[in-house]
Amino acid sequence: MDGDGSEPHLVVAAGGALETAFLPQRLFALRADHAVRVSVALSARALDFVTTTALRGVTGREVYVRNDQWAGAVPMHLALRRADLLLLAPATARILAACATGLVDDAPTRLFAFTPKERVVVAPALHPHLDRRIYAPHLERLAELGCAIVGGEDRFASWADARDAVVARLGLRRRPVGSGPTLLESLAGAAEAGGEDP
Repeated sequence: MDGDGSEPHLVVAAGGALETAFLPQRLFALRADHAVRVSVALSARALDFVTTTALRGVTGREVYVRNDQWAGAVPMHLALRRADLLLLAPATARILAACATGLVDDAPTRLFAFTPKERVVVAPALHPHLDRRIYAPHLERLAELGCAIVGGEDRFASWADARDAVVARLGLRRRPVGSGPTLLESLAGAAEAGGEDP
């Protein structure tokens, strides 16, 4: 575990897809059920579906959206690469192609390039009418690099697939009911204190 070691640190890197609009609710539920710190990286297209304000409210952390962002004296991608797990979800066709071919043109692909691949889970989100044959080699390449690929043959991983992979990989246990402050109380405390560092 990175940082203080008290909770595992997950970074979710999202591309621009309708699934991205549901991230605040899904990350809130994940954090409410499990003791996990969450950071988020978004592509420019992802910002068409979700706001950084909503994600910061759920995570208590700055959202990584630009390659020139810093976490103190360290570039954001270098600070976040120390996370215990990077989840590419939704991993759109563009994100898959860029990561597989080494193209670094936004926050998620830069973070991917600097993160050890054995700590990466890829949750593909290919449109149902997209020709899967084009992207199969990209998924094969990501698997060769050491990334875990979740989802079925349709190349579309559900949030349940991604969440279950995160829970298993990080060894997360459900929070016991009534065990300390609620997530809302913790987020309110973090907001009053000025938020958390990545």
